[in-house]
Amino acid sequence: MAPNSESDDPSEYNAAFNETVDLDFGLTVFFTVLFIFFLALLIRTELKTKLTEAKRKPHNQIFSTFNILLLSMIIANCLNISFEYVYANNNDYNIAALSSSISFLFATIFQSLVILNTWNRGQSVIHATIPRSVPFVKLFLVSFGMLQVFQIVLYVLSALAIIFESLNAYLTKLNLVVNTISIILDVFMGIFDVFVTGVYFYYLYSTNGSGLDVKKLVILSRYGLVSIFCLECWTWFNYTMMNSAWIGEPVPPISVLAFRVSLHTCDLMPLVYLAVQMTMKSALLKCDVETRFEIEKARSVRRETGLQESCDMLPGSSLTCGIDTKSVSPDKLSLSRL
Repeated sequence: MAPNSESDDPSEYNAAFNETVDLDFGLTVFFTVLFIFFLALLIRTELKTKLTEAKRKPHNQIFSTFNILLLSMIIANCLNISFEYVYANNNDYNIAALSSSISFLFATIFQSLVILNTWNRGQSVIHATIPRSVPFVKLFLVSFGMLQVFQIVLYVLSALAIIFESLNAYLTKLNLVVNTISIILDVFMGIFDVFVTGVYFYYLYSTNGSGLDVKKLVILSRYGLVSIFCLECWTWFNYTMMNSAWIGEPVPPISVLAFRVSLHTCDLMPLVYLAVQMTMKSALLKCDVETRFEIEKARSVRRETGLQESCDMLPGSSLTCGIDTKSVSPDKLSLSRL
């Protein structure tokens, strides 16, 4: 047993794992339903508040890139926790290996969607600040996805190595490679987060009081910073839980309480991230409403100004718009004001 463990009984950690996963599964299902309902409500509100041009093509608003990514992340996260729940509550090695592999697959898909969402959310700011970096960012995204595919294949092979005795000799090496790739992906994800964070900070700094401030970009920047904070916490706890030295040991070198907290954070932090995305979408929708109101107000002012200017151009113009009040009788003047 490690010296800082509070217990040397593996069953306590197994029980803690099962109890934690059971609770996280219930919370994930509840918030998944809530998020989908809230997303549908936001899309419905969005269709009602968009300009006339957008209303002619409602499918463009319903199936926007952001909506598709957000819904995909919600579903992928729910499926990840669902198969983790199956894994935690099953004693059959075959089913456990299969559910573990599927859970890992959806966890990887969720991570890919998060990276794509970060790019989709930040590309406007990146294009506005350092457009020369765009080709390199796209190359990074492709490399990240290819490395994830390779990791999934190796993970499935490691799961099969547990079932088939002929592959048992390769289990240790496969786990080592999978964990190494996980560390590399976490580092890549951290670098990308730091890059996007730097772009956000640079944009907010450069537009402060300069007149270049665009409301939507500021909203994306501020919520982007919060999103990246959530991702960094999630990445750090994932690294602690999945890539540390105690994985595979009978007893983790941490207390049962710390074990529970780490598991809860790994399972529930994606929900916090998704909540931030939902709040950001609501803020963007509010910005659209305010922008539409300002446009309509500006059009109204232009119409009134144009009418007044046309009246002022007429000879003898006055408050009666082209009627010389000094040359008409009070009766006619009163009629002209009706």
